[in-house]
Amino acid sequence: MSDLNYYRSTPLGWKHGTIIVWSGMRGVVTLAAAQTLPADAPSRHFLIFAAFAVALTSLMLQGFTLPALVRMLRVSNEDDENLVRSEQQRIIREMHQAALMAAEDGSLTRRDGSPFEVEFTERVGPMFLQAGEAEDEEARDILELRLALIRVRRERLIELSSGGEFGSAALRRALAELDASQLNVELRLESAD
Repeated sequence: MSDLNYYRSTPLGWKHGTIIVWSGMRGVVTLAAAQTLPADAPSRHFLIFAAFAVALTSLMLQGFTLPALVRMLRVSNEDDENLVRSEQQRIIREMHQAALMAAEDGSLTRRDGSPFEVEFTERVGPMFLQAGEAEDEEARDILELRLALIRVRRERLIELSSGGEFGSAALRRALAELDASQLNVELRLESAD
């Protein structure tokens, strides 16, 4: 829904229209029409070849010159990037808030389902510490806690993605960051085993 709202609120200008027209397929209808000629039509094979050559030539010509046209028109996606960045920051705040609430209410569990000690989550949870110089067992617990918090953040991201409030580009970026964080923590947990 957010993507539809964005496209509705930012109509295409003449520059975008020019790019769409230039990148459109040429000769495809002609090629399809040539294919429908009866098998006994005079010069059928030549007409199909000519239609194919026209389609291929126009696609190659326009395809290779499209980047130059975009540069010449000076089309920028800076506004799109700013919107995505703004949405992504809001998504991160929402996920962070969900993780903090889960740390405070004691609903976090390790991968095996066992709960964390309340004192531990109160002390370490809000800090999202990186395991490093802590005791081995505490470092492992910190990694487990980070993984639990990532799960909570992922659940919140799924809720946000079905609400239609955020665009798909910002949601994809937030998901990629979560995936990278989860992979990092899981690899560190495996190396600790």
